Amino acid sequence: MFVLVLFVFLLVFFIFMCSADEKKKMPEKTAVPSKTLADNVFKKGETIIFGVYSKGIKVGSGKMVYHGIKNVGGQDLQHITFNISTFSVKDEEDVFGSLDFSSPVVIYRDVHLFGRHEIIQEEYATDARSLKILKSINNKPVPEVVVHSKEPMTNVLLLIYSLRNEKTLKTGASFKIVLPTQAFELKVQSSRKIKVPKGSFDAAYLESYPSKYKVWLDSGKEKLPVRIQGLAAGGMMYLALVDVY
Repeated sequence: MFVLVLFVFLLVFFIFMCSADEKKKMPEKTAVPSKTLADNVFKKGETIIFGVYSKGIKVGSGKMVYHGIKNVGGQDLQHITFNISTFSVKDEEDVFGSLDFSSPVVIYRDVHLFGRHEIIQEEYATDARSLKILKSINNKPVPEVVVHSKEPMTNVLLLIYSLRNEKTLKTGASFKIVLPTQAFELKVQSSRKIKVPKGSFDAAYLESYPSKYKVWLDSGKEKLPVRIQGLAAGGMMYLALVDVY
C-alpha cells in the first residue's frame, strides 16, 4: 500500500514539474504599440498655399490644410486635405491617418484629368498591410482592387506632416515609404537655400530613391514645406510655397 501511495505521489509531482517547465517556455504576450498623439508644431486650420509650376512656368495653384483631429467611425484620426488645380488636372484629396501620422486609414480622391473623372476611396487595414480600393470612372464603377504588402503602407502627405514634427532633420537621415504601387527611401541630402514666391528659405532637402519625390522643408521650427515635387502629375509638376496662414 505504501509503495502504491509513493508511486502516485511521484507521478503527480512529475506531472506538476513538467507543467511548470512548459509554462516557463511559453512566450510572454507583447502589447500592441499604440498610435500616440503627435506633439504638433503646426496649428489646427493651418492652410498652405502653393503655386503649381511646370518648367518654371506657373500653371495652377494648390492648397494643403491641416484640419486637426476628426472622429471617423468612432476612431480619432488626423485629417489633412490637399488639392491642386491646373488647366488639365483637378485633384482633391482627403486623407485620414493615425494620430502620429504614421499610417493612413482612409483616403478619398476626386480627380479630373483631361475630361476623365475618377472617384477613388482607399480603405486600409488596421495594420496597414492591406488596402481595398473602390473606384469609379466617369460615374461607372470598376471592379474592386485589394492590395497586399509585406510592410505597413504609408502616405506621402502624412509623412510630410510627420517630418515637420521631427526635432531635427540631419543630413543622411532616411525614411522608408511604402505605397500601394511602389516602395522607396526618402533621404535628407543636404541643407540649402531656396527661393520661392513666399521668399528665400534655408531648407532641408530630401530626395527619394528612385528619384521621383523631392521635398524642401524650411529649417525653422515649423518646417514648412517650401517646395514639393512628385505630388502633382506624376512628378512632372512641382509645388512652390506662396503663402501660409
